[in-house]
Amino acid sequence: MQFQFLSAEQAQEVEAMAAQIIPADDTLGAREVRVVYFIDRTLTTFDREKQANYTQGLKDLQVKTRELFANKSKFSDLTSEQQIQLLTRSRKASSLNLSDCTPSWDFLPNPNTAATTTRPDGS
Repeated sequence: MQFQFLSAEQAQEVEAMAAQIIPADDTLGAREVRVVYFIDRTLTTFDREKQANYTQGLKDLQVKTRELFANKSKFSDLTSEQQIQLLTRSRKASSLNLSDCTPSWDFLPNPNTAATTTRPDGS
């Protein structure tokens, strides 16, 4: 499947972030359900006005990655622990404008507690 808005490199970064926010556990996570294709599709349809936000947010993510981990240039190249550290720091400092990048960022769990979040059905 080909991306309509995101480049392959951008898609890799979005997928890595999404996988930390919605990790696989006893159910499928963001990577397994290929949520990056949904995000890409939304950016060419009903969330078209957020394209610039995504583009800038991914640039900001790259800058923050290099600031925190000098030997890495891409978020997706970080270890899982490093990715969580960067996302947690960025969310606290609001240094990445993630709230404008995805229509659902505010209801997504903190990456540090995502695996222990109770689902609506109580499981």
